[in-house]
Amino acid sequence: MTTEPQSRVARPSSRARVRYNAGMKLVRRAHMYVGLFLVPFVLLYGLTAFLFNHPDWFSDRSVRLITTQDAAGTSLGSFPNAGELSAQVIQAINQGGTSRVSLSTAQVPAYSRDLALTAKGAEAEQVIFLELEARTGSVRSAPAPKPVSRPAWARASVPLDSPPAEVARTAVAAILKKWGRGPDEVKVRTPPELIFAVESDDGTTWRAAYNLQTEALTVRPWGPDLSTRRFLTAMHLACRYPSQINVQWCWAAIVDLMAVAMVFWGFSGLFMWWQMKSLRRLGAIVLAASLIGSILVAIGMHGLIGR
Repeated sequence: MTTEPQSRVARPSSRARVRYNAGMKLVRRAHMYVGLFLVPFVLLYGLTAFLFNHPDWFSDRSVRLITTQDAAGTSLGSFPNAGELSAQVIQAINQGGTSRVSLSTAQVPAYSRDLALTAKGAEAEQVIFLELEARTGSVRSAPAPKPVSRPAWARASVPLDSPPAEVARTAVAAILKKWGRGPDEVKVRTPPELIFAVESDDGTTWRAAYNLQTEALTVRPWGPDLSTRRFLTAMHLACRYPSQINVQWCWAAIVDLMAVAMVFWGFSGLFMWWQMKSLRRLGAIVLAASLIGSILVAIGMHGLIGR
């Protein structure tokens, strides 16, 4: 007589447990298959991001370091550090102004980035990065491209009766005015280039690039002009959805998919960890350390970027 009520009481709990196990199984399967599908794209995206921190990987340039011994005897060897140069700037300000200022302790003087220079010669093209505080640097050299005679038809500038950038600027000003937000001034920020192919009288095909703002025309022989490194870094920097559905649109969709998948991996990983009771304490310690570390890094980067 008592077994039937007990089974009826236990049945809802058992059903809930079955649904819970089925849900967690679905989470584990989704976690795994999403990861398997995105493995190639994650590796590609990770590699392209890695190249920005390590400019010598897949580089088509030879690298030579500028040491303190190389800098000795040159003006770089006596280049002022950030504190010394700040004092010089403060002194110059006080000499030319009516009021005096002094260096504040709110910000430790520092250079925001390395000084980048380029050097071009008949035999090589060089990109130089100088670490001003340490008075060292690096020189990346590549053979100079073979000179290509510019065809006679390729003028340096090709002005049009209706400059495209001016047409766009005027149109934007009119639209904003129509919205009741008439601006004082509209400037072109980053004009695109019009890329097209040109075939000359002798049958040679050229790649032409026309700047919509400066109306400058650059040409080079038709053909690929990408090193492995340039291709990978350019692929990483490709962003936004183009107006037409093409390969770049697919790449943008994959980037969005990876962003969603990373959030899903994080939360699904938390659920999977919580199921393993024996690892809850150790996992909590790791999670707490990660949260503290990420907060400290975010605060530090905020101070660095915002200075």
